[in-house]
Amino acid sequence: MMGLQTTAVVVMAGRIGCVCEPKGSAPRTNEESAALAGGMAAVVEQEEQQRQQQATARSP
Repeated sequence: MMGLQTTAVVVMAGRIGCVCEPKGSAPRTNEESAALAGGMAAVVEQEEQQRQQQATARSP
């Protein structure tokens, strides 16, 4: 699909994501893979903080 291939699947905090790259691209190094996982962790943390702020704002 769209000339991409799935190169990794990430599961974190009940969420599933995938990493897609152009077909025929070079494999990722361990450092690159760790950076992707760290990036997803940051996104999940930010979303959780936003949910908590919204819940607090709704509380009487």
